[in-house]
Amino acid sequence: DLSVIVLGDDIGSRETSAEWTRLSVPGHDMGAAATGLLVEMLENQSAPARQLSVPCIIEEGRTLAVPKTGRRP
Repeated sequence: DLSVIVLGDDIGSRETSAEWTRLSVPGHDMGAAATGLLVEMLENQSAPARQLSVPCIIEEGRTLAVPKTGRRP
């Protein structure tokens, strides 16, 4: 048994009947956050480096399942 999750757009599944479970990357939000950090860095070059996380959304598909009980990897 195997579960699969895809990071990003599931363009490959357009050519097959697979319904991939995937993490949808919020590109617009990520770009806006990166631009904001860049502006902050340019305006205050002595400020410490910062790191932001932008949450991905799980898009339900048919390739992820709960493990069967009693089985070991």
